[in-house]
Amino acid sequence: PFSIQKRLPKAYSDLILPSNLKSKSPHYDGAEASYRPEGLTYSTSFGLYLRSKSEVIIAELMHAANIDFRYEPKVRLQTPDGHWITYRPDFEITPPLYEDIFWEHAGLLHNERYRESFFNKITTYHHNNIVMPKNLIVTMDNPDGTLDVAAIDRIIKGQLLPLFRKA
Repeated sequence: PFSIQKRLPKAYSDLILPSNLKSKSPHYDGAEASYRPEGLTYSTSFGLYLRSKSEVIIAELMHAANIDFRYEPKVRLQTPDGHWITYRPDFEITPPLYEDIFWEHAGLLHNERYRESFFNKITTYHHNNIVMPKNLIVTMDNPDGTLDVAAIDRIIKGQLLPLFRKA
């Protein structure tokens, strides 16, 4: 049903699946249609388009573990200097009996502008009590651009999966 819904014009997309069913599957929260859609060039096996190969790997591993997530949801936060800003974390995970967890993957730390922007984002998260390991996961590509997939898998299985097990 999700792949059929994705092919329908936007006006009909909410008519196919009830909202309670939609929330049990990874979704865009509107990111594909409105937030820099030209950058969504990498596809997962389940039809989600993302901005990087590393994000695809993270999404595929969470999907395989049946972990519900949202990609690039809008999050409005207050900066340390008191201004309000909207961020779009790479992933938002909502465990059934735990607060939301945000996952940021830094793939371009070699770029000075990106690095400065990422530092500002992490500082703002901290100001809003979004901190590691409580409710923030931060991963990054290796200096040579590769990704330690085994490390990502350990985070998912060791940190996230226990939050989705029934008590």
